[in-house]
Amino acid sequence: MAWNSFIRLLTLDNFTCPSCSDSPSIIVCDGLTLSYRKKYRLATETSVTSSEAPRLTGCSFTQLLLIPNHGFRQLILKCFGSEGISDEDITVLITGAEDHAPFLVPVLKYLKDIENVPKHWKMLIRDMAKSTSASGFAQCTAAALKQFFDYFFDFPHAVYDATLTSLSKLCPPLFTFFKHSNTDDRLQLKLFIGKLTEVLEYIESKPEHQLRPDSTSSGDSYGVFPSLPVIRERGCYTMDTKTKTDYKDPCRKLGKGHKTLLPGIFLVHCQHGVCYGFHVMDTHESPDTPFTIISTRFRKAPDAIVYDNSCNLHSYALNRNPAFFKDTRF
Repeated sequence: MAWNSFIRLLTLDNFTCPSCSDSPSIIVCDGLTLSYRKKYRLATETSVTSSEAPRLTGCSFTQLLLIPNHGFRQLILKCFGSEGISDEDITVLITGAEDHAPFLVPVLKYLKDIENVPKHWKMLIRDMAKSTSASGFAQCTAAALKQFFDYFFDFPHAVYDATLTSLSKLCPPLFTFFKHSNTDDRLQLKLFIGKLTEVLEYIESKPEHQLRPDSTSSGDSYGVFPSLPVIRERGCYTMDTKTKTDYKDPCRKLGKGHKTLLPGIFLVHCQHGVCYGFHVMDTHESPDTPFTIISTRFRKAPDAIVYDNSCNLHSYALNRNPAFFKDTRF
């Protein structure tokens, strides 16, 4: 019954949801290992990611991070792991924070006076040390975040259920922290909020790239999206020349591939389960696959993208076209 219900949603003759029309605000996408032999594929086109076209700049990756220094991030993750943290560890962290993350100094000094660092602090500080965009903290504009916390710091005791509901939409990790913390805990976040606002303002300051409507995207020959035709080129970005070599990354998708078969197809559905089309993957699945589809076929980026590699897609998109994806939740 479940399979038959799913088949009915595919609507292969239409590929359009009656509710979402040609602009789905929430999409669910993923790859599927269903394809055909490599010898039947179309003539290989030049990939835009490897062409000699002028490179477009996105965001500087280090400026997307709350803590740019890799070594200091690793030290934080180690110290605030599952085991307890000692006063000596915090002293070492304070010294490092003065150089690499000044916004953390008041937080660490505050925690040094607490006998056992609470779990909600450990979770928040580990989130700060992640190697993904700091904009993942906040699903809102810098102005909205600043307005909320300006009010909070003026009236720190005025935290009600309605206030927390608002925070859950603006900044999910801080919502979790607020649920388990007290007023003294929350007041230590003033410099952190300033840093987070600074990152959001940096992303918002980037102009959207004016890409040509005539596409040379490699996805054009391999994609079938009847209600989402190609409307602009993908563009070539400076970050396309960077190769991620951290094979221990738990979020990295690894696949050996098949010597005679193509990797599969990449499907895009709306929130109502209607399939909008598919892209035959000529190479292994990566964040570039959904990035190219969305960048070339959507007039406006979706409000939310549900994908099992969203963490990497988030950074991938913001490193290239932050203005286009700045309001998208991953």
